[in-house]
Amino acid sequence: MVDDTERYTGADMKAHVIERGTRIAPVETAHFVEVDELLESERGNRGFGSTGVK
Repeated sequence: MVDDTERYTGADMKAHVIERGTRIAPVETAHFVEVDELLESERGNRGFGSTGVK
């Protein structure tokens, strides 16, 4: 495996000031709800990747 990623050395690095409120990347937060049991579904029920279709 060869890592061909371009790397910047100290001489090429420049300081960047990011001001408060500047939008630099999209972020999506995940919200989870803890439940005691899961509802029935139409998906396979024999484990990961199970569809019941051959």
